[in-house]
Amino acid sequence: MVVSGANVSTADAPPEVKTDFSAVENQSSDILMYYEAPDSIEGFNRVIHSFNTYLMGYVIRPFSRFYSCLIPDYGRRRIALLADNLDMPGRLINCMLQGRWRRSGIELSRFGINTTIGVAGLWDVADSQFDMLPQVNGFGMTFEHWGIGSGCYLVIPIEASSTVRDGVGLIFDLATDPLTYLPFSSPLIVLLKLNDVTNVLDEYTVIQESSVDSYETFKGLYFVKRIVSMQDLNTNGIRGESIDTSRNGDVK
Repeated sequence: MVVSGANVSTADAPPEVKTDFSAVENQSSDILMYYEAPDSIEGFNRVIHSFNTYLMGYVIRPFSRFYSCLIPDYGRRRIALLADNLDMPGRLINCMLQGRWRRSGIELSRFGINTTIGVAGLWDVADSQFDMLPQVNGFGMTFEHWGIGSGCYLVIPIEASSTVRDGVGLIFDLATDPLTYLPFSSPLIVLLKLNDVTNVLDEYTVIQESSVDSYETFKGLYFVKRIVSMQDLNTNGIRGESIDTSRNGDVK
């Protein structure tokens, strides 16, 4: 289950769980409204949200607690970074489809450095030593770059917050995931998903228990995280370089 809005400050945590929301603290409401999709099937979404909440509380959480006892935090971070390194082909394809050629080069460089010096990606040496920032990218973001509308807000079983456009993008993401084509890879995929959930379980629990309406909270966090991810793509991928505020093409 993807926990939108989780924030882990560990320096070498995987990009999926270290989103920094300070980047949107001063954003105007117009930008938030641009990203927020209509919730025209709210009744259906709330049912799926309740199902996800039950699944997390009574099925996934016990497994995650047991898993965290077996694999300490340090080991889980290594596994998450390894999984992120394996996701490189999908990110590279989407960078190219978006015309982000410098980002494509950064992605290839990160993969080469982390696979060799970082021992198959167990350490993010490209970030810590060469200031090559990790990125979140996928077909949902490519579809947005092409001008395809988001459609309505959609809560997906297990995967949680999304939109119709991004939900379709997940199908294409699976097609570019190398693990999809490996024989007998299902146990490994389940393990990596469990590892991801365990890394954000505490943050998820805090959000869930402190929210008056957790459905609205997770929906809002999803769109805020979406803004941050798109802003990150509009950089050269090198720490300290300025953001290109245009949404078209590669950073010049």
